[in-house]
Amino acid sequence: MAKDTPIDRRGFFRIAGRYGLTSTVIAAASFAGPLTLSGLARAASQTADARNASTPLYTLKFGAAGFNEENLKIQESGQLWFAQELEKRSNGALRIEFIGSNAICNQLDCVKKTQQGIIDLFSASTQNSAGAAPYYNVLDFAYMFPSRAAQHYFLYHPKSEKLFREPMRKRHNIQFLYSHCELRGLMLGKKFADAPLITSVEQLAGTKNRVTGTQLGRIAMQLMNLNPVPISWEE
Repeated sequence: MAKDTPIDRRGFFRIAGRYGLTSTVIAAASFAGPLTLSGLARAASQTADARNASTPLYTLKFGAAGFNEENLKIQESGQLWFAQELEKRSNGALRIEFIGSNAICNQLDCVKKTQQGIIDLFSASTQNSAGAAPYYNVLDFAYMFPSRAAQHYFLYHPKSEKLFREPMRKRHNIQFLYSHCELRGLMLGKKFADAPLITSVEQLAGTKNRVTGTQLGRIAMQLMNLNPVPISWEE
């Protein structure tokens, strides 16, 4: 473990087996510079010591779909931050076991497994969750808000209790806790690495774009001439 070698999957799980998966994921996500076995081991050890400083009253399973320490550095959607904040703000009374990489649930069934009590918390897009909790699509989160600021204003405004939180509890037994308020976006492939800066959707007209199985997303992309190609999250 002392060798300063680049981290690989086997090495990652060796460290996770010693210090715990959640502590290792948190350590990897917050690591600056090249990720090595020895560096990750030290960071995971420190993270585990901090998290184990007190005995939790409750341990909650957090099904984070396909999110993990690597892709959360690209899509900074805050799942790991939120898990850490729950532990910190409860003074260790809550212990959050973060389970990503589709290990316990995926974008389409995380909400269902939460409703069934298999996991306690979940993270997934509203449209992918709407299969088991249709009220998610009533407010059409991905398209009705003009900006992230507008979405944030609504979600934390008192009126959201009546329009969103209460219906979700009554109809689907789901309690909203947190959102990073990200709207739909496009991620460009490697062939755009050396291309001129894209400043408008018109520049992408005619390109093929992989999308998840959401009807509203496909309709929007067809209207923008972006040729949506549906693909499941598992792929």
